Amino acid sequence: MISVRDVSFRYPDQAAVLQSIRIDIPSGVNVLLLGPNGCGKTTLMGILSGYLKPAAGCVTLDGMQPHKLSARARLAAVMVVSQRYHFEVMATTVQDELLRQASRVRLSSDDIRAAVSELPDTVRLAYESARLSHPLDLTPSQLWLVLLGIACVVNPRHLLLDEVPALDMTCSELEGVETVLASRRSAGVTTLISTHGLRHFVSTCDSVLVFGERTQGPVHRSMDSLLSDPAFRELFLTNGIHAMTELLGCPPAFTPAAGSRALIGGQQC
Repeated sequence: MISVRDVSFRYPDQAAVLQSIRIDIPSGVNVLLLGPNGCGKTTLMGILSGYLKPAAGCVTLDGMQPHKLSARARLAAVMVVSQRYHFEVMATTVQDELLRQASRVRLSSDDIRAAVSELPDTVRLAYESARLSHPLDLTPSQLWLVLLGIACVVNPRHLLLDEVPALDMTCSELEGVETVLASRRSAGVTTLISTHGLRHFVSTCDSVLVFGERTQGPVHRSMDSLLSDPAFRELFLTNGIHAMTELLGCPPAFTPAAGSRALIGGQQC
């Protein structure tokens, strides 16, 4: 379970990105993060993954604060798949990067081979075709798919998919990502997804967490309730992010009461 309590964060010499937000996300759900650029989606993922420390408040994953965990424990608890965090890729080949990450959670060679063989075909092929390449020689969408494959092998309890390059992926690659989301959810993994290719993830997400540009408390909705609104459905399927946030009461200047609470999960939003 992800618990966010009164969390605030600001970058140096900038206005606060997050202010006193409160969120509870149960285990085993897929949640789509929705909002314009600069609204705090990636910042929240950075805090949840332990890369960033909140200026105030507390974040816990299954009762543990990610930035206080050892490297091994944090990797078992949460992984972020993002082009922004490619500096975490330290090996000179994709294969060595997989081995490096897997060794941190003490997976055996047999465990690694079995996990790779169980990847969706397009994700497995992306890994195998780039296996001997330097990770940073790959295209952004290739690198993202490879990092997704590595994350699936490591199998953390929480998976953060930041800036999914859906608009640059083929139909078969998108199907592979959707298969990963469905299988992780079935295994009780909690996954947060941020992407501009919104319509590709309708069938695999349970809820939507909506941010404004400077938000004190994200607005939450179940996917079913959103798609039952014809106006929102049309905007959602055409990726009208700014129009959707305004329709939901989250225009760029949206600032609800400090300490507002979002409880998301399944059909109970």
